[in-house]
Amino acid sequence: MLYQLTDGRIVEMSVEDYLSLSDAELSGLLGHNCGDFVQNPFFGSVIKKIPKAEPEDGLYDGTPLTDIPPGERLSDQNTGPTDE
Repeated sequence: MLYQLTDGRIVEMSVEDYLSLSDAELSGLLGHNCGDFVQNPFFGSVIKKIPKAEPEDGLYDGTPLTDIPPGERLSDQNTGPTDE
């Protein structure tokens, strides 16, 4: 986990380490100049940019519908009235 000290520096430690530290030991980290200043507010974040999924075969490929030849539009098996 990331723990931010009172002066703004960030220290990485496990949850077990954090729970075992006393207040005096946490303030001792300040005296020993432990940690680093982090410029990126998303440093160590679990939020990542999710890559855009590629279309599967046979699904819409991004071609504008006006660019599809009329003969191909009429021969599409997935369009038209459905049998109910």
